[in-house]
Amino acid sequence: MPNSSYKRIYPFVDYIRFISMIGIIYAHTDVFPARMNLLVYLDEPVSIFTFVGLKQITHFSVICFFIVSGFLMTDQLKKISRVTFLIQRLRTILIPYLISLFIFLLILFLKGNFKELTNSHSNQRFTDIIYFIFYSPFWFIPTLFINIIIILLFYKYINTVWFGMILLSITAFYTFGDSFKFKSHSTAFFGFAFYSWLGVYINENGLVDKIKKIKLSILILGLIAAFLLASLQSYWLFIKGNIFFSNNLRFFNQVYSILFFCFLVKICPEKPSFGIFKPRQETFGLYLYHFFFVIFLIQPIIEWIVIKGWYPFNSFPLIMAICMLNLIVCYTLSTAFVKLLRFWKVPVL
Repeated sequence: MPNSSYKRIYPFVDYIRFISMIGIIYAHTDVFPARMNLLVYLDEPVSIFTFVGLKQITHFSVICFFIVSGFLMTDQLKKISRVTFLIQRLRTILIPYLISLFIFLLILFLKGNFKELTNSHSNQRFTDIIYFIFYSPFWFIPTLFINIIIILLFYKYINTVWFGMILLSITAFYTFGDSFKFKSHSTAFFGFAFYSWLGVYINENGLVDKIKKIKLSILILGLIAAFLLASLQSYWLFIKGNIFFSNNLRFFNQVYSILFFCFLVKICPEKPSFGIFKPRQETFGLYLYHFFFVIFLIQPIIEWIVIKGWYPFNSFPLIMAICMLNLIVCYTLSTAFVKLLRFWKVPVL
């Protein structure tokens, strides 16, 4: 997700960044009031399946970002030392992340609704903060850094299949292990390392050209099958009352995400055009600041509409229309805000 400076140009990287960032913002712009049981609003099987299916469409995004992150590491580690690489990442990624997190937490404290938002049962402020980090979109960067450190520590084994299988077994533990199954992917600290390794392996072994040779019809059929199975799994978790029904490490979602990565590589134009959008420069900023608009603008408006009694509880099409409107508003405002920060050269990106 974060910005990477590299000389080799891979058109599909920015293509995946652009589409995946839209997907992540879509996943976070919940159409329902926060802290509410969705079964209050969705009580018909068709509505539930449609809802989880529409959410499932973009659940390739997180895993794709981890693959891209690993893919880009390869070229850089051929030019600079692992220590230099880590220092660069600390400067360009971790510092802006900590600044945005501090600003977000400061606003929460000033508004006085920190405990309400986090749902933490702790009476200690530090514990509340840790809880919030790993149960909000801010979980991504700490997990990414854990992945980076794993790759750097074991880099001499990075091109071996057996090392990838070890990482895959760790991912499988989060996916199938009784202690972690169907819990939040945001606390699966080592669960995504396999996908960072996979990105490295794809680059090291020139697999992009092989992916492009896969028949599009095969990819589409595989995507449809994986999408339906992942949606059914979400549906089952949803009706069981599991709040993590959209966990990214669900088995079928992982299959869906890998296939979607291959699909995007396959269909990417040689020179994709993004108009006014600049995925390489803006994606990290969108990640850092889109949640500000979700929590401090969109959610208060939704809750105000509910209080006024204007929320269309009995109209599923209207509910999903609100969902799409939220996405458009959040993405537009986040992009405009990031562009302003870049124009003013504010050192928070």
